[in-house]
Parts: sequence; structure tokens; C-alpha cells
Amino acid sequence: MSDPSLPGQQSAQGSNIAQADHGGIAVVGDGNVIHTGQPYRPPLQRPPRAEHFTDRETELATLLEQLRPGHVCTLCGPGGIGKTALAAEVLWTLAPGEELPAHFPDGVFYHTFYNQPQADLALESLALAFGEEVKPNPQAAARRALAGRAALLLLDGAEDADNLPAVLDVKGQCGVLITSRKHGDAPAAWQDVRPLPPAEAVSLLHKWGGNQSDDYTVCEALCHLMGGLPLAVRLAGRYLAQTGDTTAEYLAWLKSSPLEALDQGNRRRDSVPVLLEKSLRQVSEAACAVLAVAGLLALAPIEREALAAALAVAPDTLRQPLRELLDFGLLQRSGPGYNVSHVLILTYARKLDHPADIPERLADYYSTLFKEQSTQGSVGFARLHPARPHLLTLLNRLAQQQKAQAFTLLNAADDYLRLQGFNLERQLVWQTGLRLAQALKDSRQQANCIQALGEVHLRLAEYEAARDRYEEARPIYAQIGDRLGEANCIDSLGQLAMRQQDWLAAVQFLQAGLQIYQAINSAYDVAWSHYFLGQVSAAQNDPAKARHYYQTAAKLFEAIKLQPQVDMVQQALAQLSSQTES
Repeated sequence: MSDPSLPGQQSAQGSNIAQADHGGIAVVGDGNVIHTGQPYRPPLQRPPRAEHFTDRETELATLLEQLRPGHVCTLCGPGGIGKTALAAEVLWTLAPGEELPAHFPDGVFYHTFYNQPQADLALESLALAFGEEVKPNPQAAARRALAGRAALLLLDGAEDADNLPAVLDVKGQCGVLITSRKHGDAPAAWQDVRPLPPAEAVSLLHKWGGNQSDDYTVCEALCHLMGGLPLAVRLAGRYLAQTGDTTAEYLAWLKSSPLEALDQGNRRRDSVPVLLEKSLRQVSEAACAVLAVAGLLALAPIEREALAAALAVAPDTLRQPLRELLDFGLLQRSGPGYNVSHVLILTYARKLDHPADIPERLADYYSTLFKEQSTQGSVGFARLHPARPHLLTLLNRLAQQQKAQAFTLLNAADDYLRLQGFNLERQLVWQTGLRLAQALKDSRQQANCIQALGEVHLRLAEYEAARDRYEEARPIYAQIGDRLGEANCIDSLGQLAMRQQDWLAAVQFLQAGLQIYQAINSAYDVAWSHYFLGQVSAAQNDPAKARHYYQTAAKLFEAIKLQPQVDMVQQALAQLSSQTES
């Protein structure tokens, strides 16, 4: 069946009702939504706070004064200049604890385009964060979510966004803080984040370098050579603290190295490779290997267990390599995980060599994680939220390498994405899977991906697109002799007809699917077919037939020990009796 089971797999025997922790909303197997009665909790999302935030008193005061409902503020500047750190400091100043800011009592939302440049994904995440169902499209849902609300939106890395105006269009009276390298991303006036003045740069260097950075004159020359770039100053300070080199020695090295990329007018994403290379020379091979693994993933927290699985070592053996990377400021702690500390460092890490099989090991780890945690309800979902940004990054890498292991990861993650309502993200990952299946000329996986895309279209109420996908997958399944896949497509067409209240077509498709399910002895799917036929009969005002189908479905669910489904059918029977009596 298209909805209760995972696309491209045998029917997963589990509850057809799963709660999604978004404003007391639960997603039901047929794509409808019910309210669970849980209280709505406004989001309070903030990026990690900089460990040593130095001065910036004027910029901080200006932002705190300007950030009000209905206003948009934009921070502009090159990579590594400290835009995200300044934005984070603003949010943590406004909301240092768990209380929402007085000016923004309806929530604080944070999104970085560095991981997900698609505007639709930002809008989907925004809608879900504020407890709104993503229908009929992400922009409409996000606009409803923010209507009449005074919330604060932080949009980081807007230069990577594919359609920033579409996100800004839904803001209503919310306040917005944007960080971008491009002045063109600012809808109104912008505030340039300048390099640190000499005194502030030396102060930051001393905070990171400690006693190794006591010579003010040499430190000033060092900071001048680095252009006052906070990221460069931080890396230099961590290097000095960890190696014991003097500032004079470090200054001599920098003077002998090509640092044209650090000139204020010519910064790029890889503007500090010479400093990163210097730091990596001081750490062990194991630490370099850990950073290379992090470079294969997104700019998001990574569990130590994931790094260990990728390197095929025990997690405890990574304590020292991780400590080295933390010491040099290349990683930072983020809750129980580890985060690459800057997008420039991530860009550099992606160029590091790594064993060819590491992406496959990561796929094995995340496949197991998504499969196990998706069955644990809200506790499991909370565990999976930090891993979600890595999914598309890893899938794209596997697809580029034409690794069939991507399909295992796809199926393992689909339940989580479906139950949490990340339909646009599901669409992207299944589109990635379809491109891979076509490249591999794998007909079965092509059909699985096409069918899954049909189910996403169905949930987004894009009925014609859903029908086209099901009709496209159906003959492929028939040609390769996959009767379950063919039956799932037919059944999906029946559910689509139910959505459109075309009861005659619904009965025809559902009965045709039922015949195949019975022929292949798929008791789980046979039970669901009877339940849906009962729903159609009830809608057609045929209570006798509806009762027959419901009673049959209840017996079948009871036989395979699925008590939640039995309870669901009994509830439908009780409702049918009540309607008949009235």
C-alpha cells in the first residue's frame, strides 16, 4: 500500500498513525492531519554562540536598537568576517535563557542556507517550526504560520539562497536578520561588518593565544597581515596556544607565505587555506582523518559515533583526535556532537583526501540510525533532527559516486521525513535516488523512486502529478514482475480517487489492488484494502457494505497483532453505528 508501507519495500507492519511533534499535530496514514491536544510551543532557535566574542559594541548596539517587528536588518561582509557570530550574539543577548525576547514573543527561527540553499526547504522548516501543516505549498503554509505573529527570523548565508525574496515575502510583521556576502540580498539598508580594528583584533588574538600572544607590537603586525579577519585571528591564536610558537615566529612564517587572499577586497570561501594548513601540520593523522570525514557532511552537529563508524574505529579512540581539533578551533562542541566551526573550514575539509569507502560507511551508520530511531516516537525524532542536514549531502555524494547503497539510506530515512512532514525534503532525496537509478539502469529502483515521488505529490495535494507518477511506475513494476509494487501503485490510485471523492474509480482501483494483495498473500495490505473500501462505502452511504469491510479489516489486523489498527477500525465502526442510528 502506498502510504502505510515504505516505497519500494515490503509492507512495514507498524502503526499507521504516528505523531509529529509540530504544534500538537499528528500525521495520519492517509495524509490527513489531526490535533493531538499537545500545547503549542513557540520555537527558540539560535546558532551556537561564539566562545570569545570580542567587542563589536557599536554594531551590536545598532542591531539591538533596529531589530523590531516588521523590520529587516542585513549584515554584509566577506567570509570569515564574523557575520554569523555577530548575529548569534544578538540572539543570545535578546534571549540568554529559555524565555523569548520581549519584542518577539511568538518565537525565534534560525535557518542557514549553507546546508539547504533551497528557499522551499527554508519555508517548509519555518512552517513546521510554527506548527503549521505544509499545504498547499511551502510559501502559503509559511505565510499562514507567521500571520499576525511577532517573531524573529535569522536567515544565515543568504548568498547561497536560490530565492531569498520568496522567503522574505512571507515575513508579515516579523523581524528579520539576514547575513550575506552580497549587498544585493539586503531588501533595504544594510550594515557592513568590518574587519576588527587593531586593538580589538589584538584582544581577540590574546584571548585565543593566551601567554603566547603577549607582545602587543608583534601581535598588532600579525593582525594587520591577517587583515583583521576574525576567523584568521582565531585560528592563529589557537595555533599559538597549542604549539608554543612565539608571535614573532608565527609572524615570520606568515610573511613568507602567500596571503593575498586575505586582502580585504579579495576574500573567497577558501580565503584562509594557508592558516588551516599550518594548523593541520600540528595535529595527528587521526585528527586530519576526522576532519576529512566531517568535510563529507553538512555544516551541522556530528555524533562521535558517526565519525567512528566512518573510520571503522571504536568511538573512544577518537577522544584525543577530537580534542586536538577542538584545541585548534577547527571543530567546536555542539551539545553531544561536534560541529565544523566555520563554513570556510568546511570548504577546506572537503578538499582533504579520505579512503574511498568512507561515504559507504557513513551511509551504513545513518541508515541504521534513521531506521532504529524512527520507531521511537518523539524521543527518536529529537535524536534524528541534528542528523537531517547530513542526509541530502551524503545522498548527493553517494549518487555522484553511483553507489547503490544510497537506496538503503533513502528507505531508512523516509519514515522520519514523512512522519515529521518534511515533504519537500523527501521530494529532493527521492529525485536524487531517481537520477541514480536511471544512471545505474536499475528498473526496480526507478519504479520505487517514481512511486515514492507520487506519494509526496499526493501529500502535497498535487493530484495530477501524483497520478502521473503512479501511472509511470505501474508498468515498470509489471514488466519486471514485481506484483507488490504494481499493487501498491494501483492502491495509490485508489487513495488518490478517494481524495478527489471519485468513489467509483476508488472502488475499482482498491479492488484491483486487493486482488493482487490476496494473490501474493500480503495480509497486512489486504487488511488496509478492506479498511479503505469501508471508508469508500461509508462515504457512499452504504453502511451494510462499510460494516462488512470494517469487520473484515479488524479481524485481519487482529490476526497479525496490530492492535492500534484494530482500535482505529473499531472507532470507525462505532462512528458508523452512530451515524446509522441518527
